[in-house]
Amino acid sequence: MAIMLGAINAVFIGGMTILVLYAQEILALSATGYGVLLTFGALVGLAGGLLAPALAARLGMRRSLLAALGTFAVVNLILGLFSHLLWQASSCFGKRRRECCGMW
Repeated sequence: MAIMLGAINAVFIGGMTILVLYAQEILALSATGYGVLLTFGALVGLAGGLLAPALAARLGMRRSLLAALGTFAVVNLILGLFSHLLWQASSCFGKRRRECCGMW
């Protein structure tokens, strides 16, 4: 289980390391938009923390850790594959606000 926890931490930290560059360069978020992005991540983390004990009791520790590792990997993959869609949705927070709101 220690190896799985290490893998989960490596995937999470790897994603967080490049998130600021991704948000600035690909999503064109301002500092406020990046703060909102991190706030949503914190809220999801809080919900996960509240649900984790029940999930671990139901699935077991090993399956719960594997589910967490898979979730981190899928979320990072989605961010990489659908950057254009995310850029359009999140650019209202960035410097392209007029273009985004005019487009919708």
